[in-house]
Amino acid sequence: MSKRQRPLDSIADAERRAKKRLPAPLYLRYSGATEAEVTSRDNVQAFNEVFLHPRAAARPFEVDVSVKLFDQQLALPVVLAPVGGIYAVHADGELGAARAAAAAGTAIGVSALSSKPVERVIEANANTWFQLVFNGGRDRIAQTIELARNAGCSALVVTVDHTGGGLKPDRPRMPDLPRTLNIRTMLPFAPYGALRPRWAFDFLRAGLNVSAPNLRRADGTVPTILEAMADVSKTKSASWDDLAWLRSVWQGPLIIKGVTTFEDTRRAIGIGADAVSVSNHGGLALDGSPGTLRTLPEVVAAAGEEIVVLMDGGIRRGSDVVKALAFGARAVLIGRPYVWGLATSGEQGVAEVLEILRLGIVKTMEALGKSSVAELDRTCLFQPPVPGV
Repeated sequence: MSKRQRPLDSIADAERRAKKRLPAPLYLRYSGATEAEVTSRDNVQAFNEVFLHPRAAARPFEVDVSVKLFDQQLALPVVLAPVGGIYAVHADGELGAARAAAAAGTAIGVSALSSKPVERVIEANANTWFQLVFNGGRDRIAQTIELARNAGCSALVVTVDHTGGGLKPDRPRMPDLPRTLNIRTMLPFAPYGALRPRWAFDFLRAGLNVSAPNLRRADGTVPTILEAMADVSKTKSASWDDLAWLRSVWQGPLIIKGVTTFEDTRRAIGIGADAVSVSNHGGLALDGSPGTLRTLPEVVAAAGEEIVVLMDGGIRRGSDVVKALAFGARAVLIGRPYVWGLATSGEQGVAEVLEILRLGIVKTMEALGKSSVAELDRTCLFQPPVPGV
């Protein structure tokens, strides 16, 4: 575990330290977004345009921030979202993040592009959600679903928002990870190791794992991350017929991630999904689409009491979580914040990020005079009128 002089004091602090520790292209891989990054910025800005109504002399004696999701009690309404390839930022990787989430009493979503088998992640956190991406057709997808079922995953997250035009072209890029690892293939990474020796040592300690064990081929072989990504890019995007088929072969909680409209929420209800997550892939989907907090009310209106609504995108403070819950989300997912925490100090950094958010939620609810997340609603919010409207 990396040594640091002081604990993290904010998500912004975690990002600053991650930027100093990681090679620039790797940092930008996780902080960057599609094209002009309009949507990525708006994910954050949307929270800044919504205000809270404090209550005087109404501080509750205790604040309960727990929430029930799919018959599982979470100690806080924050779940770690599935993020691919996080082993590259710290040797603790998915296992460290899973342990930190378990210690905080919450769930983790494990990416299909995880470098660790989902069985090992579940050993670290029994409440593990598996992210499914469409790759290689239904037969291969059915095989992946069977893997998740046999491992004991508590929910299936199907990502349906797709990346757009790619990262900004002026951004520096690290060489792609090779299919085989030896001195010759690793030479292009030497300059990054020289500039960020702590990261390089940690990366070497991680074992230079470039496989994607949760996307095994029909013949049992394990593809590399690059090969798995190539398979995904060649596979036709999931249709609503595909999602209905998924519902028929997966009996556990099914979460459709990437829903942002009334119509798509109703379609998710129609196929029998248990939840939708309002998401634009952290700004990696269509650039120019609005921040997720702006589309959340539309999805909540469509959902009614028929389906659980989650959301991700732009969460940087505990007060952001409270705003999302007040608009009707049951819980939020975070990606970049915990990756930055992981980059700073592995499992401990993720634990500190979750604690920062927990304390922020508690303090915000105290100021609002609310003793449980179930009491949060739109009366907690103040949105100033738009000039001229």
